[in-house]
Amino acid sequence: MSDSYKYFTATRRLYKCAGFHLFGDKADTMKEKIPRFICAFDFVMTIPLLVIGTLLSEDLIGFTESLVITINVFNSSTKFFAILINTEKVQDTFRSLRQLIEEQLKHSESKRSILLKNKNRVDWLLKVFLSNFIVCVSAAVLNTIAENIRYPEHTRLPLKMWLPITPGTRFYLIFGFILQIFQCSVGILSFTFSYMTFIGLIVHVSSQISILIEELDNLGDKSSAEQQIVLGTWVQNHRTVIRLVKSINEIFGRVLFLEIVLSSVQSCLVVFNCSQRPLSDPKQLFFMPFLICTTIMPFTICWCGELLVTKSEQLFEAVYNCGWYKMQPKIRKDILLILLNSTSPLTLNSDETFFLNLATFLATIQTAYSYLTMLTSVDN
Repeated sequence: MSDSYKYFTATRRLYKCAGFHLFGDKADTMKEKIPRFICAFDFVMTIPLLVIGTLLSEDLIGFTESLVITINVFNSSTKFFAILINTEKVQDTFRSLRQLIEEQLKHSESKRSILLKNKNRVDWLLKVFLSNFIVCVSAAVLNTIAENIRYPEHTRLPLKMWLPITPGTRFYLIFGFILQIFQCSVGILSFTFSYMTFIGLIVHVSSQISILIEELDNLGDKSSAEQQIVLGTWVQNHRTVIRLVKSINEIFGRVLFLEIVLSSVQSCLVVFNCSQRPLSDPKQLFFMPFLICTTIMPFTICWCGELLVTKSEQLFEAVYNCGWYKMQPKIRKDILLILLNSTSPLTLNSDETFFLNLATFLATIQTAYSYLTMLTSVDN
């Protein structure tokens, strides 16, 4: 793995499928932009139809079922459009990462090992999210087909959305199924692209912090001249990492804040639907995987925030424990400045007010339980 392009192979393929260039190193042609426009149009078309379908629901259970899907699609759309609006900033962030990784792949085996480990983690997470979304969509489609065969007098579509066609007709069913399978197929790509852009950036940044920690751990074994060179490069790379985290917060901070807030409502609605249906209900085949999906998404986001904080704290400890007191006065002063600059941990946040970590995820679960209690009382 000597080429940084190979390091980002899976991410570049995902970006190409979504109509984007990962590094922005060549001009977009209209043909390459078509998938991007299709994804954007899919969100713009689907969300209003889902909202109308939700508002036209006849009972509480139908309303909550529709609202769950609407929130899920809306959450993914906010990240997609955040990337679309900030395409140049996202590409600049990946270019900065690529420059760091190109240099590190040429050096020690330990650095290559850290990078390879995080590359494999990103590739594994991509497969997890892609599989998760495919399972949910497949369960919804198969469940609907089974119900339509079982109850032919009450035919319905996988997604409860409004269509300007007379419900119950053969044309409505055929057209609706074709439309929704297309929407779901594009949605799987858009969902995976949106989540993995954010998660991939965080995992790659965490690998850079791990490399900084390793360099500090080995600093005491070097000569004074080598220590000076290493510290100069170290400070530059640390500044790059800080800038990368700042860019990630600027692109995704408010979007993730909104998603975490809505995920409490979404988790509540999914559990409510599961609890209100008998285990023999075919829809359980959809809501059980969907419950896992709606739990994994906010957990992964908060895990990314926790990972960043943990790595930052480990970096601070590495600076303090690097044996600075044995080094020359000039180097000690440099390390003191580094120590002061590492005091505040790097965080995922929205406008420096809402911080994402595992404590936030637990608070989200508690809030979802409160909503569920209230909703159950209203239903009773």
